[in-house]
Amino acid sequence: MQALFGIQLLFPRWPAWMALIGIYFLTLFISIPRVFYSINSLRALSQVPVLMLAMVRALLQMKKKRAEFIHTPKSFTEGGVDG
Repeated sequence: MQALFGIQLLFPRWPAWMALIGIYFLTLFISIPRVFYSINSLRALSQVPVLMLAMVRALLQMKKKRAEFIHTPKSFTEGGVDG
């Protein structure tokens, strides 16, 4: 494909990426009904990057998993569930 048209499909240059991002946001803008355009929606949308960074930070701060399983002590009655 590159030899025929001079277009790199696997590694496009930055103008191609900008065009793709622009088309993506245009399709999102068109697909959302006008009823949902409000200041509350804008506030919620502005919180998405903050929430994503918080999730990444929580993932990085998680403790390593334990090598052994910790058994929880249980007690059973003779009568079963109903007693």
